[in-house]
Amino acid sequence: MKTSITNSLRLFSGVALLLGAAVVQAATFMAVGQEGYGKAEGTVDYLGGVLTVTVKNTMGGNITSGFITGIAIDAPEDVSGASLVSPGAPWEYVPEGGFGDAELNTAPYTGYDFGAALNADWLGGGNPNSGIAIGHSQTFTFNLSGMDTYVSEDFTNLVIRFKAIQINGQGDFSDKAPSVPLPAAAYLFGSALIGLAGIGYRRRS
Repeated sequence: MKTSITNSLRLFSGVALLLGAAVVQAATFMAVGQEGYGKAEGTVDYLGGVLTVTVKNTMGGNITSGFITGIAIDAPEDVSGASLVSPGAPWEYVPEGGFGDAELNTAPYTGYDFGAALNADWLGGGNPNSGIAIGHSQTFTFNLSGMDTYVSEDFTNLVIRFKAIQINGQGDFSDKAPSVPLPAAAYLFGSALIGLAGIGYRRRS
């Protein structure tokens, strides 16, 4: 009995430490389009000058097709430069002139400094057949320069571009979706601890 309780406590402590580290580093967000079509969710992780943003296209229901074709990020004041490390083509860094060249045209939303887009064209045109499809994810990695005193939550203000949206197989709509930060990591941490406590209780019973 004592061994069982000890093992449960060790498991509990180990997972708590791992999830605690994730809470410190990771931030989560969701985004819903201005027109009500575009939907996405994702995570932001900043560590030592490297910003990693993972975006998932979560459109569904009567929306049968549509792609995420660009992301734009509002940088904290002290960021002095940014470059896209991955993915490669057709994704490219925006704005084309480099960080600080010009604020991205994400109207009606403003204040976004850098990001990535298919063929470096954030607004886009035509009817793309590539990008992040429904149910799929893409991870973007940027190198940043500046004071390096940031945390992941400093980069959760994003706007996401959707194109080639079809409803029940018809139409060609576009949308822009601003992000909303979520406390999901903390929620998962708490849920995991409750679950582990339950496991320990059942083993003792």
